[in-house]
Amino acid sequence: MKLPKVMIFDVGGTLLDTVKFSFEEGLKYLYNEVIAKKESYEEFLFFYERLEQQINLREISSIEVSFLSLLKYWYFIYGKVSDKNDEKIECEFAERVYQTTSAPHVKAFLELLKEKKVRCFVLSNSMFSSHEIEKELEKKGLNSYFEEIVSTADYVFRKPSDAIFLMYIKKLLLEGYSLEDICYIGNEKIKDIDPPLSLGINAIWRTNTSCKTKTYMEIKEYQELIDMWK
Repeated sequence: MKLPKVMIFDVGGTLLDTVKFSFEEGLKYLYNEVIAKKESYEEFLFFYERLEQQINLREISSIEVSFLSLLKYWYFIYGKVSDKNDEKIECEFAERVYQTTSAPHVKAFLELLKEKKVRCFVLSNSMFSSHEIEKELEKKGLNSYFEEIVSTADYVFRKPSDAIFLMYIKKLLLEGYSLEDICYIGNEKIKDIDPPLSLGINAIWRTNTSCKTKTYMEIKEYQELIDMWK
């Protein structure tokens, strides 16, 4: 694969690797510090587990559920006692839910793309806002490499929906790029590789598998791309 003119990155499992994930830690924060408590934590948790069944339908519908919308849903039921704005609450919630680390060699790869004048963007599935994704990348010193950071929480659709990929593709085509100029890189074949290929752009799968194919590239680490394009 030749060096693309535009590279669009997934986040989780691609730019960042997850060290810890516990949604319940976020719920405890919400219960203890944000909402006006009118039931026990056990009742609150039971109600969320029922709600979660509806949230998980996004995997079927490819319609995203945003945390900020859920927050308003909780406020309607329980009220709010925190004086923090919702953006701050989202960041503090997310900090309790997951811990991440930069993927090996990813910063060196982004430096190479910057040197080669490749435009870089982010498109990631998340119920957390683009602002929160940007903050997480900022902690790792990665956010400055990207012209735009997009979370599906802010744009209705989620991968593998064609609609969310087309948002970027149409924008870039209108700017004069061709499909061959664009490459998406992600860690899930069904969500990150199959849709871009079906829409005519290149794809790179960050994976530990070894089923090499001619239709897209597979890598285990970014050093492979550095060695190829340096």
